[in-house]
Amino acid sequence: MNAIRSEPLPSDHHQWSVECSTSAYLDSEIVAVNDPANPPKEIAWAFPFLDEYWKTDDGEDLPYPGDFNRFKHPDGFRILRVDYDALPAGVRRWREEEMETAEEMDRKLIAVLDGVAFFAPGVVTYLMPLFATADVVGGHSACEDELMDLTNYHDPVKRRTDSARFVFRYGGRSQVGNSIRVQTVAQKEIKDQKTGPGKDEL
Repeated sequence: MNAIRSEPLPSDHHQWSVECSTSAYLDSEIVAVNDPANPPKEIAWAFPFLDEYWKTDDGEDLPYPGDFNRFKHPDGFRILRVDYDALPAGVRRWREEEMETAEEMDRKLIAVLDGVAFFAPGVVTYLMPLFATADVVGGHSACEDELMDLTNYHDPVKRRTDSARFVFRYGGRSQVGNSIRVQTVAQKEIKDQKTGPGKDEL
């Protein structure tokens, strides 16, 4: 068993106050593919489809999106498997929109066969705001709506300004056998003015 591993908070976290925060868990099966010619039995039934799906329109292999840290895991190319309907609504909506308009890399990040979704752990990292806000109801909080906006994650100009920043991180990961639970966290923070330079003390 791999125990919960939490990412450290930013070193300057004491200078910021949380305006809003949310987190969610993703439970899935995870398998490692060491040899594509001999895929694990858990996904062998789907592998011919996956092998073709994760190719460019010209038939070349697409780049692997990486593990949770965006690098390849020592065990090989790891793949998450979860019922498609169990994915957060925001993730499903994103995929359906990308299927219509995106270039092939984003369009093919999440493969779906017989109601089952397959994707690399790096896809969770890439779409972290959508996973972390799984339980957020849009339109109820302007701050939480900002957490659901992928541009506040991918655009460095929006992600951090002098007065506000968005923090997206893993709260932890726990794995038992081929079952893994991943916690994703999203929050908006406001700079504490008391820590600003040149602030006089009373």
